[in-house]
Amino acid sequence: AKANVIAPKTANHAIYVQRVSVHVASGLAGVTWSLEDSSARPLSGAVSVATSPTHVDYDFGPAGVPLTTGADLTFVPSATGVQGTVTWDAYRRQVGTVVA
Repeated sequence: AKANVIAPKTANHAIYVQRVSVHVASGLAGVTWSLEDSSARPLSGAVSVATSPTHVDYDFGPAGVPLTTGADLTFVPSATGVQGTVTWDAYRRQVGTVVA
């Protein structure tokens, strides 16, 4: 099941992802992990987590890549049973007008 891992502060904020690291400790054949925003826009391609150890890094530079404004960063495993971690460096920035 999908899991939201970072939420924007408001609908007028965007999350900028700078780096993502995937570490698989115990793999499972045919399983993939990916990251997308909550509007289903992919951030990373599907990473095969069939073998372990596996390590994959995505580096989007110091400015990062923006998710859709107001969208969460979402972890999407194709199945359960894999052990590992996904870490990221990101920041939130206001991109729209906030009305008081």
